[in-house]
Amino acid sequence: MILPILSSILLSLHLPPFHLHEFLWVGWVPLFLGADRCLSWRQAALSGLFFGVCYYALVFRWVAAYSLTLFLLVLFLAVLFSVYFTLGIYFSLKMPFIAMLLLIPFIWTVPVFIAGGPLLPFLGSSSLLVGLHTALPLPFLQLAHILTEPGLVFFVLVINVGLFEVLRRVWGGQKRFAVGILGGVFLILGGTWFWGVGQIRAYSEEKPSFTLACAQHNLPFSWEWRWQHAAELFKTYEDMAIEAGRNGARFILFPQYKLPEDVYRNPERIAGIAKKAKATIALGTYTPENPKIFGKESWVISLVFSPEGKLVGEHRALHPNPFGRPLVLRGEKAEPIAIPSIGKIAVLPCYDDVHSYPARRFLSSRPDFIASIANDGVFEGTTLPELHLNRDVYRAVESRKYLVRCAATGISAVVDPLGRVKKMLASGRGVLYFDLPLGPRIK
Repeated sequence: MILPILSSILLSLHLPPFHLHEFLWVGWVPLFLGADRCLSWRQAALSGLFFGVCYYALVFRWVAAYSLTLFLLVLFLAVLFSVYFTLGIYFSLKMPFIAMLLLIPFIWTVPVFIAGGPLLPFLGSSSLLVGLHTALPLPFLQLAHILTEPGLVFFVLVINVGLFEVLRRVWGGQKRFAVGILGGVFLILGGTWFWGVGQIRAYSEEKPSFTLACAQHNLPFSWEWRWQHAAELFKTYEDMAIEAGRNGARFILFPQYKLPEDVYRNPERIAGIAKKAKATIALGTYTPENPKIFGKESWVISLVFSPEGKLVGEHRALHPNPFGRPLVLRGEKAEPIAIPSIGKIAVLPCYDDVHSYPARRFLSSRPDFIASIANDGVFEGTTLPELHLNRDVYRAVESRKYLVRCAATGISAVVDPLGRVKKMLASGRGVLYFDLPLGPRIK
């Protein structure tokens, strides 16, 4: 069982804090070699068990900060997936090379490919299971615009299968065939690299259109604290908004944070803050389905207020956070919010940026930029804030839009349409300012 464990070690090196993306291109190869040596499907399943326990314990270790029981449940489901995948490898290896080359990557990525639409609440989190947890080099990253993140994972798996087949042919005495496959692998990688470089060079953008501010307030996660310190909480929102407005921000983005009152039905307090700041304010909170029962069935909702204090738009999360939110309702519509003199904004609250599907739904309405808002406070000090930011890098490239991320305790950042993090606020309280260009494009 050394080979599947070696595979889990190699793949774990692309996780935070290492971010060694180079190992993604070879990380699955030992697992394939191990499956090729299995004498029965039972041995293959056991190989997948070892791989899954070792790899996914590292991928999902951040869940233990919330609940050890939940971590063990997530790990159990992840291990089931790895057993399924390894069994798929075992049977695929008996097929012709081209069939195997395409089937193994498909087996790995199929959960996230089918997760859109009605299956999003059940399979949307599979992006964390099969996705890439660090950004690839910029030229390769551009493939995500065409293939989306799942397609890019498919591409990386194809390279792994090709390199595995090279080793298998060499050990089988078919060196000419191995050289041909290796040449094809390098041709694909080289061609993709130069294509990506061409995409980067062809990129251009307009001059800065307006100044935005991300208000990372760093308020405590505890729900009890919010109720007991409501006045302090809203004073923090007001002070940060006024400061941002004085510094020239026309658009102020607050994170996803459940406020201790229903500001959707009672917007006067936030409307007053927008007036004082003389700027557009966007924020995320929860609003109950029944206005008389606060704290029960609720929507994760994003609200946008104009400088005049008017509520000009709302959006309800399509894929709410599954952790501790059994009573959170799912939104249905994905329509950008039009902000006069600024443009149309697509909002990805809470967990909507984890999967490609919610962001893609907005694209038909041609938003000008994307705002991602989250509260990862309960996972502060773990790898989740970095993993969450990485999801936004892929969403920016897929959509070819600027993405502005605002997280309550960090990491807040601005990501350009090529996937470059232009500015970042890692932790603590602060305001991130950025002059946002609109109309970036590939010539």
